[in-house]
Amino acid sequence: MFLEVENLTKSYGQGESRAKVLKGITTGVEQGEMCVIQGPSGSGKSTFLNCIGGLEIPDDGSIRVNGREIVGLSQDKLSDYRRDELGFIFQFYNLVPDLTVRENIEVCEFLSEHPLEAGDLMETLGIAEIGDKFPAQLSGGADRPVRRSGTR
Repeated sequence: MFLEVENLTKSYGQGESRAKVLKGITTGVEQGEMCVIQGPSGSGKSTFLNCIGGLEIPDDGSIRVNGREIVGLSQDKLSDYRRDELGFIFQFYNLVPDLTVRENIEVCEFLSEHPLEAGDLMETLGIAEIGDKFPAQLSGGADRPVRRSGTR
């Protein structure tokens, strides 16, 4: 099992306002397997992913990725984990507006010892056809002007 989550719990707040968001989640995903996390707004989907990504610390439970326990790692080790083991695309992304989609992906090649080839990655993600577009030209960006520097 590549991802193993056991009895994961996470709460927010204190006292009577304390809300238990994750209530003992146990699941796993094999390497190469695709899965969907769905549920109503406020059900803990983002919290769950943030815990797996090492962005939030669970109250209890275990998260193992490729056999490595990530709960309890230092912030430096969690940064290494995110850099080396994980890809994370946020709902509200921060792309460099003056770079194309392909160029934004290629910037990440400098952060990895073993980067994926941008063209192959875009094919896998089904975004090859938008590689030459700028962030403002993508869905959700129609109200922002396209800013370009230099010539293309």
